Amino acid sequence: MKKLFAKEALLPSGWAHNVSVEILETGHFGEVLTDQPSENADVVLSDKALLPALSNVHSHGFQRGLVGLTGNSLPHHPDDFWSWRTALYHFVDKLTPEHVEVLTSYAYMEMLESGFASVGEFHYLHHDFFGARYETRTEMAERIFQAAKNTGIGLTLLPVCYLYGGAGRKELELAQLRFGMENVSEFGQFMEDLLAKAKRIDLPEDVSIGIAPHSLRALCPDSLKELCAAFPKMRKHIHVAEQRAEIDQIQMWLGKTPVAWLAEEIGLSSDWTLIHATHITEEEQQQIIAADSIVGLCPITEADLGDGIFPARDFHKKQGLWGIGTDSHVCLSPFQELQQLEYSQRNVREKRNVLAEETKTVGHAVYDTALTGGALSLGRENRGIEKGSIVDMISINRDHPNLSHLKGDCLLDGVIFGPRNLYIDRVWSAGRCCVQQGRHFHHDEISRAYAQVMKNLMNA
Repeated sequence: MKKLFAKEALLPSGWAHNVSVEILETGHFGEVLTDQPSENADVVLSDKALLPALSNVHSHGFQRGLVGLTGNSLPHHPDDFWSWRTALYHFVDKLTPEHVEVLTSYAYMEMLESGFASVGEFHYLHHDFFGARYETRTEMAERIFQAAKNTGIGLTLLPVCYLYGGAGRKELELAQLRFGMENVSEFGQFMEDLLAKAKRIDLPEDVSIGIAPHSLRALCPDSLKELCAAFPKMRKHIHVAEQRAEIDQIQMWLGKTPVAWLAEEIGLSSDWTLIHATHITEEEQQQIIAADSIVGLCPITEADLGDGIFPARDFHKKQGLWGIGTDSHVCLSPFQELQQLEYSQRNVREKRNVLAEETKTVGHAVYDTALTGGALSLGRENRGIEKGSIVDMISINRDHPNLSHLKGDCLLDGVIFGPRNLYIDRVWSAGRCCVQQGRHFHHDEISRAYAQVMKNLMNA
């Protein structure tokens, strides 16, 4: 057990001062006491504020290497999600398992340095360049495990079931062969191997595994029902309603919009996280909320891709559950994702503080919601800084000139709506202190490996 003292902390009950926090060997909080002296603490953080750390609900780790490579506008081609996807396919063609481990490790390191403590990895890169299985079927997934071990981040691995190249059971394109499975049975064998491997290798106890039916366009009604029946108790993440073109395709094929079809034909529940859900109707909002499903918002990636703007104000006011993710990793900061979410709502409504609540500033309101929704999405025991909860926590340099005059909720607003990463001091994931003075303990080593891989890929 280790005991920490901090001048200030955001607890589930609100802001507290002179806080003593016990970190148990299990990675959980012991006693959390307020108005305590600092003398008995092992670590005294007298100029810091403690915050619970958020979960990143949606990541494609290897896509960190794509940032900066998609800004060229091609003549006679629309610049949208689908043209970006073509650039992604070209990048994927070059990646080996070794590359994926290095790129994902770098993304996870940056997540930790930015204040995330855990990540949901929506993992769909399964096979080699020609779609052939690796000698070890789970080779690529094991590289994700290794990236989590390299960095210390909490991991929920979500292997993707990807069967078709588009709505209506279209055949996989050549570029999609690395993602595809022949059928649900093959995916089941893959999962069986992965679960067995996870038991044999040395993984932290907070690593968990779910599944990710990629999207309605990459499965079909029968295969999705078969998949859900095969894994009834696992957490399920799915891309849905991200693009208007996708919605039109599904509606023409299945006669319903994607969210409505899922709700009425599959049955949503608290096990489901709907990634993006950008273009949903008021009725679909009610279906999601009634099922206690979570929406996984990726505001910066959605802005980068020109997806559109999620109806966050209405969903939030109805107490819908949502978490945030960084998706393609244009940015890796939880604070900037929340900033983008709020600012997008302001632009739509031409008003300020759209997501604020009666008793909370906008920063506190969105942070609390993202904390709860993110933990539920990943199945992570993160209820905040309280006894029995997992120690996903960050310390903030509250004596920074930008923050030193701010108190309570205004401090959190200053962090969310201020410059990126200036304020992070330490980051704990399940009690593992991975970041100190704003730097990951393996920052230099992981950064060098990433820089070398990217140079090699660009010269290939």
